[in-house]
Amino acid sequence: MDAHLVEATIKANLTEIRNRLDKAAGIGRAADACAGAGFHEKGLEVALDIEQLLYEATTLLNAASLINRWPDKAKRSVPLGPKEASTAPGGNAIRTRP
Repeated sequence: MDAHLVEATIKANLTEIRNRLDKAAGIGRAADACAGAGFHEKGLEVALDIEQLLYEATTLLNAASLINRWPDKAKRSVPLGPKEASTAPGGNAIRTRP
């Protein structure tokens, strides 16, 4: 994946995370206001709307983290199998008897 594309994607994900957390904070303030006015049950009902936003923010964070690691994995060669690793310089594969 191109480095510029990685950067743009991560920035977009972080913006979306912020948007969802801002909405969740607003809902939290509304729930707190309800509870402060004596409507505890309504406050809890309102607060439950935060759950989906937090789930989405967490998913976006996980995606950004994965994308951030993508270029590192692309630079690596295909992992060696036990036979190839045992003959590679510094190979530490465990040898088994046939």
